[in-house]
Amino acid sequence: MSQQTHDRFPKVYSRNNAACDKLIITVHGMGDQRRNDMAASVAGLMARTYIRRKDSRQAVRLPSGLWEGHTPANPVYDDAISFTPMEDDISDLAHMAFAEIHWADILRDTEKSGFRIEGSPPWAGSVVDRLRQRHDLASDFAEGSLSLGASVVEEVAETVKLLGNLLYLTDKAGIFTFDLGKITEQYLGDVQQVADFMYVRRRCLVRFKQRMRHLAKLFPAAKLHFVAHSEGSVMTLFTLLDALRLSPTGKPRQGWVERVESLTTFGSPIDKHLILWPEMWGASANGEEAFVERILDEKVAHETCARKHEGCAACQSACDQCDKLTAERRKQHAEMKKKWVQFEAAKKIRWRNYYDLADPVGYDLDTARQKLLLWGCDAFDFKQNANVRHDHGFRRYPMAGKAHVDYFDDVELFRHIRDSAILGNSATTPPGATKWGRTSPLWPWVIVAAMHVAAVLVLNKGMTADAVELIQRTDFDGHAIANWLRSWPGIIACSLTLLGTTTLSRLNAVLNTSVSMSGLLFWAASLMIAFQFRGSASAGTACLLLFVPSLLVLFAGDVARHWSQNSGKSPVWALRWQMMAGGGALGVVVLWLFRDKNMSLTTAIGSGAGFLFLWWIASLLFDLIYVWQRYINRSREATFLHLLRQKMKWHAAAEFLAKKLEDEKA
Repeated sequence: MSQQTHDRFPKVYSRNNAACDKLIITVHGMGDQRRNDMAASVAGLMARTYIRRKDSRQAVRLPSGLWEGHTPANPVYDDAISFTPMEDDISDLAHMAFAEIHWADILRDTEKSGFRIEGSPPWAGSVVDRLRQRHDLASDFAEGSLSLGASVVEEVAETVKLLGNLLYLTDKAGIFTFDLGKITEQYLGDVQQVADFMYVRRRCLVRFKQRMRHLAKLFPAAKLHFVAHSEGSVMTLFTLLDALRLSPTGKPRQGWVERVESLTTFGSPIDKHLILWPEMWGASANGEEAFVERILDEKVAHETCARKHEGCAACQSACDQCDKLTAERRKQHAEMKKKWVQFEAAKKIRWRNYYDLADPVGYDLDTARQKLLLWGCDAFDFKQNANVRHDHGFRRYPMAGKAHVDYFDDVELFRHIRDSAILGNSATTPPGATKWGRTSPLWPWVIVAAMHVAAVLVLNKGMTADAVELIQRTDFDGHAIANWLRSWPGIIACSLTLLGTTTLSRLNAVLNTSVSMSGLLFWAASLMIAFQFRGSASAGTACLLLFVPSLLVLFAGDVARHWSQNSGKSPVWALRWQMMAGGGALGVVVLWLFRDKNMSLTTAIGSGAGFLFLWWIASLLFDLIYVWQRYINRSREATFLHLLRQKMKWHAAAEFLAKKLEDEKA
């Protein structure tokens, strides 16, 4: 086929088309990210936002291989791809080019260079230890305490460790293969490397700046728009702050930064990084501590001054001191602002943040706004008040956890990103909740309930024919007991009882109270429903098999709770001792039932161990979900990060400074 014939075919895409005036730069998150995969995903989503006709033949999916540049070994020199629109009504798409900043290979390369990454449980413990010392947190796990929120990090590590053991067993048994340890290492390991490994973070920063210089040359006149997901949003802000700082010559450190028009973040943990790892922001935060102390001094003097009495010399002195401190603070703030590139009000970088409430990583970015205010960086248009909202939280995705990647299937979300962040249309309506998204708080509890049923099923399957025969030869209605335990009504009744017992016991432990009223009501309701499934078994038999064991487990849990409270241990430790007590009680029952030497003791012990293991995981998940939904990831003001932030000096200083600046403008 001749070149002339080939040129008659309609074009689908362009490579490095300098005519594009909007360069959308994507930054991927943590994990084993394929090179240019996010650029291809965002390009496809953005193209779909323009499609209006059902019969449109416009291509929206392009392979990530198109983006690979002339130097395959180095993603710095990858290309930028733009669509060639097929219909006139989507011609605006032709003005957009898409590129990616890939940094996952740096983290994978450092992993191969040696045993660098610390295991999840010890690293999580170190995060909690640093948090407690830095912010003077006691080992108090009462409801509403900050340590209760901090303990969720340890519970995550404990849960992941147990799930990894379970999946290892299923792999060896040939049932199901899933390398949770590798997934955990990739995700938590990436956070660990970005937060704690200074030289790895610097390598990522160098890659980011090299890539931006290359793209700036390819598109010398285009406006730059960043779209960053998850940990990539942390690296993007980190790089932007480095670029926005002025050099000693008074010019921006990176010339391209003056062409940045918007920053979009979704599923972003920036606030968590600002609070948990403040040292990684050292260069940007230089001078913050002295500035905060000055603001707090002014705040105290201002409050004293506000209570002055006419003719009181002491109050007049406080008023004079307040005026002096105000002048000093204003001068110091002006000096801090001189470190940064200054934008006109209409040309500030539009920052829009999106997070789903079922996303365990994403969050609102109140802390980021306060930190930027204290650092004197006024380069971003990123507000959150009664009139303007640039931080959008919603419930659009049903599955907790998976919501962290569900953004990449949401065309409506990217339509708002296009209109609000990239095109600058402030009147566009933000994405709202969906019908399935509203159910997201329910599904984790369904999983916990299912795991309790699975635990009872494992124990039930351990009842061999010989075991049933032995039960039937007991003196107390053995035939009815055996039949009932092997029936679905019996399994449902036992599962309900176990779930109610776990709920009451774990709420008592997590909330550090003798009796949780909500837990007590749930336990009583579960027992009442369970008794309705006793079938032909007598009330006495059902009571013996449901009520008595439940009371024994609750008693063991209360003893473990008192022990952990007095020793300053977390609720995880109480759970371990409760499991040991439950295992001991189950062992006594097994030994009593299998007095006959012909019974299969191995099968009984195996099923009992499986029951305890599944119950342990279900209990850990219960703790994790409860603490997470109540203290970590909810829209109200009592979240762990809000409570922790209110304890910090810089938070009080930022609030006072924001109010003073508003008053001065008024």
